[in-house]
Amino acid sequence: MFILKVVHPYIAYIVNSIPPTPGIILFYIILLYFVADFTITVITIYKLRSLLNQINAVYSELTEKLSDFKLNLGNTKDISELKIMLDGLIESAEMKVSKKKSEIENIVKELKLKYDSLVIKKYPDYSRLIKAFPDLKFKGLDSILKDIKNKVYKNKKM
Repeated sequence: MFILKVVHPYIAYIVNSIPPTPGIILFYIILLYFVADFTITVITIYKLRSLLNQINAVYSELTEKLSDFKLNLGNTKDISELKIMLDGLIESAEMKVSKKKSEIENIVKELKLKYDSLVIKKYPDYSRLIKAFPDLKFKGLDSILKDIKNKVYKNKKM
């Protein structure tokens, strides 16, 4: 009620004081701005979805490599049990295991860097969108989107 009696008359006066031709031009400029903003938002959402799919692929590859790493560690237990019988062979097996372990650790580091670079590289593009739509969800990609949201809100607090 307050708005209708106090604020609305002033706004009506301002709107009525604008001449018709400049008012129409101003209307089309504002309309063009909203259409452009809407289009950019839709394109950004589409790009965000493709980014989340890329991050999901990296995440899947990372979990696959980690499961391979766990299998390799499981095989080393069998090797350590044979240590009593085969001392000479054990040293070479341990070297192979440590070499594979370092290779897998390098792969994991590389995939983590790739994941972080995908998130950080695109952060400014999507922070506005995530702040505007905090309840944004993508089916099957919620955990990755949650990670990006945490980074956005973490940087917002700083």
